[in-house]
Amino acid sequence: MKYSILILLGIILFSCKEEVVVSEISARVYENCDQTASQVEIALKANASFGSFNEPTILASAITDKNGYARLSYELDESKSGKADLIKINPNGYQTLISNLDLKKDFDFDLYATNTTTLYLSLNSSRALTLQDTLYVNFSYGSIEKVYIQPSNGTIDTFKIDVPNLVDASTFTWLNYGIGIAQFNLSKEASTIEDSLYQNIGLLLEGCPKDGQVEIAIQ
Repeated sequence: MKYSILILLGIILFSCKEEVVVSEISARVYENCDQTASQVEIALKANASFGSFNEPTILASAITDKNGYARLSYELDESKSGKADLIKINPNGYQTLISNLDLKKDFDFDLYATNTTTLYLSLNSSRALTLQDTLYVNFSYGSIEKVYIQPSNGTIDTFKIDVPNLVDASTFTWLNYGIGIAQFNLSKEASTIEDSLYQNIGLLLEGCPKDGQVEIAIQ
């Protein structure tokens, strides 16, 4: 009888034990678009603001190899939930490489400490521009605004715009432009109106792997 009770207790305790989920994150880390981040520490930091964690918690860490590659694995009870940031440990603190990853999910990333989209801006005007014409250009993301006096057709500028690493989306910006301040202001107003394309262009900034060419057309 005693052994039967012990076996029964063992079965109950085993059935009450939580399942553990093992997850893995693989990442190749770059300092910028061209240079890998070798022999640096990266870590997965659970956020206190989401899910089951009361304070920021390091779930796993690893050192990148000479090619910037690292793999982190961690275990969580099935009942645990939340989100986490993948961070790069620096001498004076840390830098967030990517934010709000779902826990208990596998990922494979290329991540950039400085993630830059390069945009080549060109002008294609079908009308003759005069010496008095001034071209105004504005990118809503990053609040970049430039003025070009007496612009001419062809590539007129190159922009390097830093954007975050993202899981499933790209950073969006409006490009507004106009010859003269009145036309420029109309372009900015038009970008707030659905389906209005009056001298505004919607752009997705995808970071290091994706340079872009954007053309301004003046009728």
